[in-house]
Amino acid sequence: MESTYLSQLSRDIEDIDGRVRSLQGYFAAKHANVKLDHYLQLECLKGRFAEFRCRIREIEHGDLSVQEQHAIESCRQRLTKAMDELLEALSRDHGI
Repeated sequence: MESTYLSQLSRDIEDIDGRVRSLQGYFAAKHANVKLDHYLQLECLKGRFAEFRCRIREIEHGDLSVQEQHAIESCRQRLTKAMDELLEALSRDHGI
């Protein structure tokens, strides 16, 4: 069970990493006003990503309890929601 969960988590991390890189590339190519338009959403996303990264680091050297799995899953869901909301806003406001 734990190895299956960790395998799925690894795939999720790769997906999140790809999406974050896409966002970074998008923002790098835009003027400052686009960044300012979505500053709060971007900051929320950065905070969620930092929280997720911290949770992952906590489990790298220890056993993964059910409680930790739930905490990680909750964190991953919040991160994914923040990414989806930012992507939706960028699509709506800037046609990406």
